[in-house]
Amino acid sequence: MADSQWTCTKTVLTIQVKRFCNNPMGWADWMQVTPTTEELFEVERSVREVNKCDDEEALKMLCSALVRQSWHQSKLLSQAVGRIGELDAKIATWD
Repeated sequence: MADSQWTCTKTVLTIQVKRFCNNPMGWADWMQVTPTTEELFEVERSVREVNKCDDEEALKMLCSALVRQSWHQSKLLSQAVGRIGELDAKIATWD
């Protein structure tokens, strides 16, 4: 069976999951964020750019956009974690 082929039977899916999870992470390891050095530099550059800005209107617009984006990402993350939990529970009941 090729890696890109998936079937919906319990046995085959369980075998696929075990084959790809030989070294499973702990229950919360996947939530740990480890940025690369380049990502850290990019964030720092962006922060410094904001700190240098004297345009109050531009800062208000940026802040408003970031509040909306934060809400959206929080909602999306909450839904994704919920779905992962559902799938994890299904797999746990197969054993």
